[in-house]
Amino acid sequence: MAGRPVWLASLSRRNESSDIIPTGRWSGAQLRSAIKVLKALGLKGVGDERYERGFRMCATLCIHRGLSDEEIKNLPAHWHDTLRPRVLAGGPVEHLWRNELSIDTPSTQPCTNPKKKFFGPKIQEDLYLPIDCGLCVPCQAREALVTHN
Repeated sequence: MAGRPVWLASLSRRNESSDIIPTGRWSGAQLRSAIKVLKALGLKGVGDERYERGFRMCATLCIHRGLSDEEIKNLPAHWHDTLRPRVLAGGPVEHLWRNELSIDTPSTQPCTNPKKKFFGPKIQEDLYLPIDCGLCVPCQAREALVTHN
């Protein structure tokens, strides 16, 4: 996030049988409520809200928030030696928003043709881990972050 380390807060929902409810099935009200919970509990008092983006994976709603200048200043020196990405988790299913200082780079966008690795006790069409195709602009941008650092 503009070269800053990030805080990550994520939230998933389960039904009465403890099955994951895919984020694509959440209502608008449920999505807005989850964002409020993440900001009020998961990210309360940390980071710089100007460096923030929200995105959706199949099982989780996620918010990245860049560390504040003060938090970065207080990181131990050795932290900066390990900032180069070695492996990225892949792209989101949907990019929801970004705040003013969050740079909108291709690497933060969804793959245009992801492969799908299904998971969970029951195969559900909308509950999968998106696997980058490696050919589209977002995938190539993510790969460049790993190989060029």
